[in-house]
Amino acid sequence: MYFTLWEHGKKHGQFTYENYIDSEGRQKQKIVSFKPYDPNWQCVVVLDHLSLMSLERGFSVKENIDKWSEYCVELSNQFGMSFFNISQFNDSLSSVERSKLKGVDISPQQSDFKNTRNPYDDSDVVIGLMNPWKLDMRECLKYKLHEFKGNFVMLKIIKNRLSVDNIAIGTLFNAKAGTFIELPRADEMTDNIYQEYINKLK
Repeated sequence: MYFTLWEHGKKHGQFTYENYIDSEGRQKQKIVSFKPYDPNWQCVVVLDHLSLMSLERGFSVKENIDKWSEYCVELSNQFGMSFFNISQFNDSLSSVERSKLKGVDISPQQSDFKNTRNPYDDSDVVIGLMNPWKLDMRECLKYKLHEFKGNFVMLKIIKNRLSVDNIAIGTLFNAKAGTFIELPRADEMTDNIYQEYINKLK
């Protein structure tokens, strides 16, 4: 994947090189910058998901994910590529005992990342999704879940280097259309509004 993306980046721009002398006195060149032919060129890479990548060089799953995270940082710095790496959370997030703890935040958080936290540390923005209905919760963010059941999904910005983080919103997932709809705040919801959004699922 690293080689494929590097070759893809090369096709869309040109490098600027700089001469240097290595430790043995030999003259060599190194890349100092990359300029795309099209100033509006963008490359967005979506990986679903981290634990399913083929193992490289006999690495463990953790080592494999850590190496990919290094590749992402390098490709991002070199070509300006953007990466959306999808990962599953630890099984502990869905444990019955955890969901029964009153007053405890069971929304997605940094400690829930599976296998390794390196991708978390390397990311600018980390978003977590949670289906509270599957955790036997009947209320989440003060929304009445019996109205939406499994179609209600909490979206939480866990980390955000660009703006605020540790905020969550309620969304309605329409499986038929493959879309998410941001819901009004829970204190703005009335019976009529609940029904209006339920009708959007039909």
